[in-house]
Amino acid sequence: MYRKWACSSITVCLSLFLAEVSLAAAQNAPRLATSAAQSAQGTTRSATAQLPANCPDYSGPLSSVGAPVGEEVDLVVLSDPAPAGGYYWNVYSADPTIIAAGNTTQGFIPQVYTPEGETESGQFSIFGIAVGQTSLIIQEVSPGSGGSATPSAAWAVNPSGFSSLVDANFPANPCVTPGTGTLSTNPDILAVCGTDVEGAVTDGVTQLLLRTVSGLQGTACYSITTTGPPNQGTINTQVTATQPSGSFNYGFSYFHAPDGYGDPSASRTVQVQFAFAPSGGASNTTTIPGTLTLIRPPLVLIHGLWSNQGAWSGGAASWFRPGPYYATYAADYGDTNAASFSVNFPTVQTWVASGLEQVRDLGFAATQADVVGHSMGGILTRLYANSSPYFRDDNYDLGDVHRLVTLDTPHAGASLANLIVSMSENSLVAAVLGILWSDIGGAFDAPGVIDQGAICDLSENSPALQGLNGGTNLVSQVVTGTGGPAGTPGSPAPYFSPVEGILTQKIICAFSVCAYIFPQNVVNGFRALQQNDQIVSLTSQQALVGAGTSYQTGYIHTAVEKAADVATKTLGVATQTLGLLDGPVSGFLSSLPGVGSNGLGNPLTVAGTGVSSDRSDYADQCVGFLAPLEPLFRSGAEKASHSLTPVALALQSQRRSVVRAAQTPDPRVQIISPSNGQQFTPGSTVSVTVQITSPLTLNTGWVNTAIPGVGSLNGVNYTANSYQASFVIPATFTGPAALTPAIIDATSTPYLGAAVTINVVPATAPLSLTIQQPYTHLTSVPSNASIFVNGNYPNNVQMNLTSSVTGTTYVSSNTNVVTVDTQGNVQAVAFGTAVVTVQNSGLHAFAIFVIENAATPLAPQNDTGSVQISQSGFQLNRTTGFYVQTVSLTNAGSAPTVGPLYYVVSGLPAGVTLTSGGGLTRTVPPVGSAFVKLPLADGLTLQPGATLSLTLQFLNPTRARISYTPEVFRTLGKP
Repeated sequence: MYRKWACSSITVCLSLFLAEVSLAAAQNAPRLATSAAQSAQGTTRSATAQLPANCPDYSGPLSSVGAPVGEEVDLVVLSDPAPAGGYYWNVYSADPTIIAAGNTTQGFIPQVYTPEGETESGQFSIFGIAVGQTSLIIQEVSPGSGGSATPSAAWAVNPSGFSSLVDANFPANPCVTPGTGTLSTNPDILAVCGTDVEGAVTDGVTQLLLRTVSGLQGTACYSITTTGPPNQGTINTQVTATQPSGSFNYGFSYFHAPDGYGDPSASRTVQVQFAFAPSGGASNTTTIPGTLTLIRPPLVLIHGLWSNQGAWSGGAASWFRPGPYYATYAADYGDTNAASFSVNFPTVQTWVASGLEQVRDLGFAATQADVVGHSMGGILTRLYANSSPYFRDDNYDLGDVHRLVTLDTPHAGASLANLIVSMSENSLVAAVLGILWSDIGGAFDAPGVIDQGAICDLSENSPALQGLNGGTNLVSQVVTGTGGPAGTPGSPAPYFSPVEGILTQKIICAFSVCAYIFPQNVVNGFRALQQNDQIVSLTSQQALVGAGTSYQTGYIHTAVEKAADVATKTLGVATQTLGLLDGPVSGFLSSLPGVGSNGLGNPLTVAGTGVSSDRSDYADQCVGFLAPLEPLFRSGAEKASHSLTPVALALQSQRRSVVRAAQTPDPRVQIISPSNGQQFTPGSTVSVTVQITSPLTLNTGWVNTAIPGVGSLNGVNYTANSYQASFVIPATFTGPAALTPAIIDATSTPYLGAAVTINVVPATAPLSLTIQQPYTHLTSVPSNASIFVNGNYPNNVQMNLTSSVTGTTYVSSNTNVVTVDTQGNVQAVAFGTAVVTVQNSGLHAFAIFVIENAATPLAPQNDTGSVQISQSGFQLNRTTGFYVQTVSLTNAGSAPTVGPLYYVVSGLPAGVTLTSGGGLTRTVPPVGSAFVKLPLADGLTLQPGATLSLTLQFLNPTRARISYTPEVFRTLGKP
């Protein structure tokens, strides 16, 4: 359908021709005329085109017309009835770099014809090429005629697609007024700030700048045409006058992302309609639909005490969802996982920043991340959210954590930590505890170190927990483990756990008369008197908010029947937690209440040994710089505040020597079988023989394995100077396994022997390899990360192949940026990108590392050498008038090429324009070259052997020979 206007005999008129079902062309667009005659009434639009109230919708005679960049507007020339021979019209632009005009069926030959007796010419089009203002010239060239018309024309609306969507909070160029956390209103700032994005995360905080650029002053209008549910977000100002900046005019508004995802799909789209009406005269209102994509906030996983990044890897867990719309970052503080809260909680900001950078790399704006904190990880997140650095300009002073889910987090502390403090008061008991506790640490993927501060901080009523006394204003939910029933003082709990096994360890005496290693009256005093997860009481897990507010699972910290493992690796916990995060905010608490810690270190949920003695034990072990369970070495500032003398330091060291001496290997206690480095396969039986050399006398002995599901093994088959132990290697365990002998001699003195390490290697090669976190974005140098590798076997069996003893090797593509050791431990040594190639049994997998801070992004990186470019010839499409070329890009290398990637076109002949691109480069040389963003399958990499295709469209009115230089660049944000 089209519209036309009646005109006088000499005057030339133009009318819009608009396909009723087309969304590619501007709707209700050019009504262009030089006559004062009124237009016909009525409007032609697609059913989805909806102009906001108060948005100009002119319907009279036209004196100007807009053509969006990359889009066309179809027109006809109207006149008096054409005489014999008809009318011929030359239609051209005064500046074809801004507006091109022509007859598409003739390949942009700018001439149209009105048949004899007709008032309407054949159809022609104008094409938006660039931002600017020019004139559209219509000249009659019929014999004996000199009539012409020169209406004004302007580039009116941003190109359709994503270039009108800007991350208003892009760290390298934010639209925020410095020091305020609020968005700027200065048009000179808003004209150049931010970076182009495809959409936003649904954190309820992120805002996209909607930026309309025009050659003329006018009115910009914005509306969301998609209807819910779920929430589609909001537009702050729907109708706004343009403001001048430089040589252009800008209309500004903001899209405010919705809070919560509310959809089971990987992503969802929102249609945002842009419209522009030039001011004054008779002008058209041009509308173009744009699409933005909404995705979930990035997910940051923070492990707990004695753990590392591997807590989220293996088993049936699905924490890392594949695809270009999911960003998951697993934090790793394995080197300090037993340290005080104060050491680790400030780093939460860095972990969240890495998650946000990862989703920005995918091309989406993000301000807040979802956080899942396991155990101590939940406390660290709360402490960070309660600290002053949490509120900053770069998160609109609203914080950067969207929602927090805690898994078995001891919000009010863990009475088990109080028990360790109480037992550590006895140096002999503490020595044995230090030997045995590596068992429970092994269940958490790391040794159980008790004297670095975390045990004291995790105690109920600890001073460190006072940082939570004021509550935490985070939208949160608690997932709790209730597999452990309430214990009864005086008797063991009726279930097995690694903790129970350690606390009820016995010394084997003569005539089978046995005694417990640890005083059972103390152990019983700290037994949980309510449901628990074998580590933390339910009250503490529920953050003191009461029953009915938590989502319950069987076990999270440990599992039963010696299958000790962090159950964050189990499918049920991952499915439940991700379901919470994907769901509505109604599934969450608006905040977490205060803990109410008094700082005295006495337990809350158990009887203990008595308030007075428990407080005394805590003060002796945890309060002050000399406390044995506090770190020996602190920061210079902390040392200075305590003004320690050499004598005081010597005293502290002496107090610890009793505990540490028992953990120093004694060569008189040694494993003689198996040998160091001996190889086994999963499911094998390992027989251990321990020999004791005189003058030591054996009372009882055991072997610590730190193997999940095995733990500590009591000695059997005692002789005067030896004992044995045996175990079956779990069917899915692989890697090195340290076997450490320990004894208590006849004088009740503990001794630790030297460890022997056996290597457990799968009997068969894996079908494939999986990297737990294949893409990692780190924001600082130096920084550390770890690569966790799973081998995939038949029947959905996975085995951990991270260790080099399983045959896995690691090679960094750029050791100047990233180094990696034989165990997959990565250190970022400089800003840049690197790919670590992981190999096992002839199979390959890749771990991508981007070391970049968005506030100071890396310079564009030319990756043309790593991509094979194949180009077709140029073919004129006579339907559209454009020249078309197909380009194929293949990664012919052996490692992925790291994105975001852009295909840059430079050196085009004068008058030839790439109309299917994403704009002109600002940082990639030569500046002003056209570019196209490559549609990577995962959004982040072009994998080895992978090929993608582009269809390029060129405007070439003069039919010049087209040639250009193709290059591929990697850069964060618009090139």
